[in-house]
Amino acid sequence: MREYRSLLADTRANETRLKTATELGARLLGDAGFGASPTRHALFAVREIARTEEVAAGRNWFHNELKDTYWSLRKSLIEVLRYLSRMGIRVSAWQKDGASAMLLAGALENDHPGGGVFGENK
Repeated sequence: MREYRSLLADTRANETRLKTATELGARLLGDAGFGASPTRHALFAVREIARTEEVAAGRNWFHNELKDTYWSLRKSLIEVLRYLSRMGIRVSAWQKDGASAMLLAGALENDHPGGGVFGENK
C-alpha cells in the first residue's frame, strides 16, 4: 500500500498509531487494493461488533459481503482477527475493538457451512 496516511490516527513523533477499526469506519471499504482485501473486511466487521455490541453483526458482514469466498478465507480471517485482538492488549485505543475482534474470531472458529454459529442458515 503506497498511501497509508489515511490509516493513521496520529502522526506525531512517538505517538504514531493506526486508526482503530471504529475510527476507520467505512473509509476505503470496497476500493481497489486494500479496500477490497480480507483485512479491510475484517476491520469493518470488528467495527460493526463494536458499534452494535452483537457478534452476529460482524459474522453476517462476512457472510453477506464475502459470499463466494468466505469459506476459503475463513482461516485467514481468523488469523487477522486474532492479530487485531492482540492490539487491544498493546494499545489502549484498541481495547474495545480488540475485544470485538476476539469475539468475532471465536464466532468464525465455531461457524459451520449450512448451520452457522447462531443456528441460522445462510
